[in-house]
Amino acid sequence: MRKFLFVLLLFSSLFGEEKVILQLKWLHQFQFAGYYAALEKGYYKDVGLDVEIRERDLNKNNIKQIIDGEAEYGIADSVLFLHKAKQEPVVIVAAIFQHSPNVLVTLKSSGIDSPYKLQNKDVTFYKKDVDGFGILAMLKSLHVEPNISRIKEETNYRYLANKKTDAYVAYLSNEPFYFKEMGEDINIINPANYGFDLYGDMLFTSVKEATENPQRVEKFKEATLKGWKYAFEHKEEIIEFIKKKYATDKSIEHLRYEADALEQLTQQKSIPLGTIDKGRVEFTLAVYEKYGLIKNSVPIDRVYF
Repeated sequence: MRKFLFVLLLFSSLFGEEKVILQLKWLHQFQFAGYYAALEKGYYKDVGLDVEIRERDLNKNNIKQIIDGEAEYGIADSVLFLHKAKQEPVVIVAAIFQHSPNVLVTLKSSGIDSPYKLQNKDVTFYKKDVDGFGILAMLKSLHVEPNISRIKEETNYRYLANKKTDAYVAYLSNEPFYFKEMGEDINIINPANYGFDLYGDMLFTSVKEATENPQRVEKFKEATLKGWKYAFEHKEEIIEFIKKKYATDKSIEHLRYEADALEQLTQQKSIPLGTIDKGRVEFTLAVYEKYGLIKNSVPIDRVYF
């Protein structure tokens, strides 16, 4: 393996760095700390890659951007399995978050502490299903039909705090921090507690990239995982860096809250970073099929790199 990497490094030094683009699934924050660390610490450069990190364009489908060749690499959650079921050309490279951060938040005072109590209630959601699919799958499986309003991007946590909605889609690492600052007690409705413990952020690429440049995919993966390892081992350093260069509008306290929450979701102290479990993939696909979310089986060996 060492000889292989040495040859790759030698090749890169002789022929220059390969330009690739990483398309984020959201705006800059600690959620993407490992990628920032890999770039700034030179891990991508060490393996001959010149990486550009692009923030999410909320008017575009970030998965389709990879399929269409706008970027070589992207980040998405377990909705990628549905794209595979539709025979779309995506390949999962590594699972960064072993659990999804996507949850629903309600005010404690509302008494809405389970998805069953959301029937006919107002739920503020993302514009696109792909951004919170696990929540929609949970509601479908429980036969709960709330009034879904797709205005998440035009609002913020105050929309719930001001009682303009009954439930608000949120990230465990983000919105709960604001309510904590406000001293407002909240309920968190997590799909994982209702049989939908799905993967969170996963690094993926296109079939074209995986087929034509498998060594580059491997290099990008290894450098990325190295970046994530560094980010969690040097959280304060990376938090300061993200605050300075990327997420300038977020406080250090907020970024620190994110870092701690996301580290729990990676389970990197007990599971190697990037792990994709075959049995868990099969279970996820079986659940999707059970509730009519997919109609055809997906060969497991075609799901991930």
